Amino acid sequence: MDDKKHIKMHGLRFARSLQTLVKMVNMFSADHKSSSGMLQRSYDLLNPLVKQSRQLTLGFVDQRILLNNILTAEDSLKPLENEFLKRGIGAITFEAGITLAAYRNAISAISANTKLIEESGGLLPFLEERQLEFVRIFPATKTETRNEDGDTVLEMGSEEYLISKALSSMNSGMPQGIESLLTHMEGPARGAAYGTGQGPGFGDGGLTGGGNNHGNGIGTGGTGNFSGNGGVAVYAGGGSESVPGTGGYLTEMQRMVEQKFEASLNNPEEDPHKAYVELARMLRNTRPDFVVSSLMINKAGAAESNQEEVTAEVFEDTALRWALRRLAATPDGKEAVIVEEQVFRVLMRSLQATHSAARLAQKLAQFAQEYALPKPTYERIQEEIRWITLTPKQRLRELLALSDFTAAQFRRCLELIKDLIRLGKPEDAVALGVQYFSIFDDYASLEITAVGRVPELMRALAGMQGEFWEFVAGNLIQALASRKLNQLLHVQIVNALVALAKIAATYEDFALVRTVGIALEENGTHNQTAHTICCSSNIANLLPPSAVDRIAEIFLDKKNEPAWVRTVADILRWAGAGAIERLFVALDRESTAANRLALMRLLARIGPAGLPPARQRLTHKEWYVVRNACKMLGELKDPDLLIHIVPVFEHEDERVKKAALQAVTESKLPKRAAVIANALPLLSPHLVEDALCELMHQADPESLPGLDKYFSAMAPTKNSSVLRLVINVIAMVQQENAVHLLSKIFYNESIDAALRKAAQDAIAANAALKARKFLEPGVDSMDAAQHWAAAGRIS
Repeated sequence: MDDKKHIKMHGLRFARSLQTLVKMVNMFSADHKSSSGMLQRSYDLLNPLVKQSRQLTLGFVDQRILLNNILTAEDSLKPLENEFLKRGIGAITFEAGITLAAYRNAISAISANTKLIEESGGLLPFLEERQLEFVRIFPATKTETRNEDGDTVLEMGSEEYLISKALSSMNSGMPQGIESLLTHMEGPARGAAYGTGQGPGFGDGGLTGGGNNHGNGIGTGGTGNFSGNGGVAVYAGGGSESVPGTGGYLTEMQRMVEQKFEASLNNPEEDPHKAYVELARMLRNTRPDFVVSSLMINKAGAAESNQEEVTAEVFEDTALRWALRRLAATPDGKEAVIVEEQVFRVLMRSLQATHSAARLAQKLAQFAQEYALPKPTYERIQEEIRWITLTPKQRLRELLALSDFTAAQFRRCLELIKDLIRLGKPEDAVALGVQYFSIFDDYASLEITAVGRVPELMRALAGMQGEFWEFVAGNLIQALASRKLNQLLHVQIVNALVALAKIAATYEDFALVRTVGIALEENGTHNQTAHTICCSSNIANLLPPSAVDRIAEIFLDKKNEPAWVRTVADILRWAGAGAIERLFVALDRESTAANRLALMRLLARIGPAGLPPARQRLTHKEWYVVRNACKMLGELKDPDLLIHIVPVFEHEDERVKKAALQAVTESKLPKRAAVIANALPLLSPHLVEDALCELMHQADPESLPGLDKYFSAMAPTKNSSVLRLVINVIAMVQQENAVHLLSKIFYNESIDAALRKAAQDAIAANAALKARKFLEPGVDSMDAAQHWAAAGRIS
């Protein structure tokens, strides 16, 4: 299926699900259980779309729905349009890598009560407070924003609105209206004056008139008459000007276009092609006879020239003069190379709009002589002009023939990749990427700058499907293990592998992340001293933080798949403290017991790196967080568990105490019996029974002090069942200290007689047990006599 048709079909499906979801969240909330199922289904429709097209923009323009670069009509989405515009939202862009949690936060924001948005000071201040991830929300214009009833209340009169609408359609994209442009012309041959009503108007050679009037303009640049009839009439004076044969209008247009070029120079995201479009609109909205006469004076065939040719020629003149002036003024040195590259980027992107190689070459020769341009720079501009006239197919053929890329050729490669992706030819874009990796065919000629460009190349191809990424990983891992490369090249390859892992994680290819991690780990362990800084230290940087959130979300769906569990466990084992903290946050928020246990098993496989965040949560204010921390420390086999968990037994919630008791019991650590015995006074009767059963099973002498203390505290309560159980636990300890403790109970007359009798029976049973042991063959007669004497004294 065609990509655009696919985006449209699946984008509309997602938009319908979003409409239902917003309605659901309006009734409940994004975190409500009733919304969770719809939220998951809507996210499942969105995620494949953003992974395929890198991002999805959804909005409403002129009562039509916008899906990336597709505008279409869909009447069934009118309720969603109304919900957007009530909140002042024009469009939303969802980016690749978005997690379910980030999507939930975004839905919560775009479904927020309109009064809450107003109280925050409007949409933008409200969004700043939310700090949304992987989502960009664009505000609607004031004339599109609606109220609760779905109506738009204009902040101006109807006539003002209609006039502003007409002007904006005429001059859309222009920094100022054409009247204002003509009014503020500068220079010795330019001037402006407005004439209103009846009477003369005076100016410096260039005049604009509005209304039904007549006037005369007198200035140093010449004189001119104008008449207006509700519109704009323009006069270009005959004074001196830096561009021969042109008036102030042309100079002002050139100045505006140059401002656009300067903006493109400072901001790589700024598209200079917009300047060409704006210039074309300006000329299109001006009288054709005036355009030809004022801008094409002394040009052969001016009368036959059309506005498109005029636009192209003015734009080319402006672009070339701006670039040559910049290049001629650039000082020598390292900074000159950077400035030159930036100027070439802006110039070539600008001239791509006109596609007239012969005319550009002729002008270049003229301007190069005028600005005394160095021959190498002149030749490079010539080559760039030749390049922009080639078709995408011709450009692809030339680049595929290269085995080594210069900086200019790499720039061309990136631009062509973007164009091919936009034209729906991902296979050709991938072929370019594969061709660039031919630099790894010969390690002897491999350069640092060439390897340093690899991350940028991969980012340009991010989201492409197929075997390309395995091919990239194979080349980089092979180079990583090579001993022929110097340390600087090695570091650049490590950086490229880290960038590869992050791209793969964004698009949920966690198996590839694991492959990269294993390669770095093996290379780090091969020579720990040499690779500590480069390989070992960078393993913790393989995952962006959001990828950890996504792993937790996917894990719950695949928790019963052993291969998946091994993959993510290995990845998270390399992750830093921040990544593990995000997993603990996911555990804290999880309300389903089965999912909590699955997350705990995953964290347990990470190992000791999970101990600090788990210990930190033992003092958390929420009981369930402390409970999870106790279980987590048990799963992680914390060697210092008994030190950290003792204060937890004082927690007010019985569920926390139960988790702490279970963690201590299952730890199998020495001295755990003493901890359990000392905690007996803090436990509920139900937990006391469990604890005493565990102590009976352990029969550890270190539990005796705690048992003695607990028995003394409980004796006045007359709780005979619990006290009898304590006596039985003491009796299971086969040591003299246990016998002495039982004797203490037996001789305490304040204790219930039945309990004293139980202590006496326990002493007798202990003595009988010892007697049977003495009768066994191999027992020394002297030891036997001493034991019998001790037993007789106790009895």
